[in-house]
Amino acid sequence: MTSNLFTIYHKKAVRVALVLSCIPFTRMIAINGSLASGKITKNSDIDFFIITQQNRLWLTRLLITLILDLGLLRAKKNSHRGKICLNHLLTNEKYLLNRQDDYNAYQYSHLIVLYSTNNTYQEFIKKNQWMNKYYKNCGIIESIKSQNQLVKRLFEKILFNWFGDFIENVCRAWQVWRIKHNSFFHQKDSVLMISDQEFYYYTKVSRKYHLWGK
Repeated sequence: MTSNLFTIYHKKAVRVALVLSCIPFTRMIAINGSLASGKITKNSDIDFFIITQQNRLWLTRLLITLILDLGLLRAKKNSHRGKICLNHLLTNEKYLLNRQDDYNAYQYSHLIVLYSTNNTYQEFIKKNQWMNKYYKNCGIIESIKSQNQLVKRLFEKILFNWFGDFIENVCRAWQVWRIKHNSFFHQKDSVLMISDQEFYYYTKVSRKYHLWGK
């Protein structure tokens, strides 16, 4: 049952990653969480860890969220089975994880990397060598062949200037306001980090489940 679920969820993740890799400023897309660690169940969602271009995290997150919502693919509080959960985004300016504990070491040393440009994954591992004291890196690189990269680069060129900075600021202000007023992100014992370099959200339950399979 688990192997069949893994195959179904993995194929779905690859299809979604193919689409998301075309979004401007997306630099890496990887599976983490229960699917990457082999603890998937029929009620699991599909956790994506995404690295973006610096200074474009909030614009990229908004575009990805819109695409997932249009496809009815984004995990929500009462509808998450087999859907995509955007619980962690990081910029390629930062790379270094804020929370350096055994949980994050386990999560990010077991990534299934679906898309990575300009050695983004390699740089991420290089910057987070602290994980080695907990777990050996067991990440898998699959490298899907993304399409429409010329169009993606064109949009990046158009938006990598003062106008893009303005849009980024608007996207950040709007999303941060929504997050602050959404009770889902303020559950007891949850972990929420927001900055220009990182968006990170986990509940205590999901952290415990993914690490120990309980």
